[in-house]
Amino acid sequence: MKKEDTDDTEAFNNTSPSQSSSSVDEDVVYFYMKELYDTMTHYGDNYDPETHDPIIAGKASERFNITEKKATDIYIKKDKEYLLQ
Repeated sequence: MKKEDTDDTEAFNNTSPSQSSSSVDEDVVYFYMKELYDTMTHYGDNYDPETHDPIIAGKASERFNITEKKATDIYIKKDKEYLLQ
């Protein structure tokens, strides 16, 4: 296996659904959820928190093997950090 292949495999494994919640990369979770929000809400134009928040938290929960609450908490925390930069 070439080094490039190993790097790609490691990158994939870092975001795979089997990842444990204790080692989740919060930036990866945040950007995954941000992309879903942007796509599903047409960059916020049709955002409905009651509709979109549970769907996106659920998808992040499944993808990163964390609870929906943890996904939401990560998103809120990171969103504040990025807004303050």
